[in-house]
Formats: sequence, structure tokens, C-alpha cells
Amino acid sequence: MIFGVIRDHRYLGSLSWFCAVFGVSRSGYYAWQKRGISARARKDAELLAEIRVIDRQFKGRYGRPRMTDEL
Repeated sequence: MIFGVIRDHRYLGSLSWFCAVFGVSRSGYYAWQKRGISARARKDAELLAEIRVIDRQFKGRYGRPRMTDEL
């Protein structure tokens, strides 16, 4: 999460400064960049896409119980 914030706001300052502010290492940031998306994050994104399709299909009328049943 912290590395994502650094990536999104890196234009505001140097990487060294951001790493010092958040208390993380530069090597940790670069390792995070190379790692890519985790299997869990990929599965969560797929599930969110399904939820959005169902929500549009039923015009936002489904709550958690019905949405769970639909999934």
C-alpha cells in the first residue's frame, strides 16, 4: 500500500525522500515494482468486476445477501 502511494505521488519529490518519510527502503520499493500483482489481488479484481456487472444489471437494487446468492 505504501509503495503504491509512493508510485502515484513520486512526481512530488525524490524516491529517497518518500522512502525516508514512510520508513521504507529504496530496494524494497524496487522489489515491489518487479513483483507484480499477487494472485489474491488478481482474484479480488475479478470478483469486483463481477460485482459491478451484477450491480449494473440490477440497477443497484441488490444488497449484500442477494449479491452473495447471485455470485
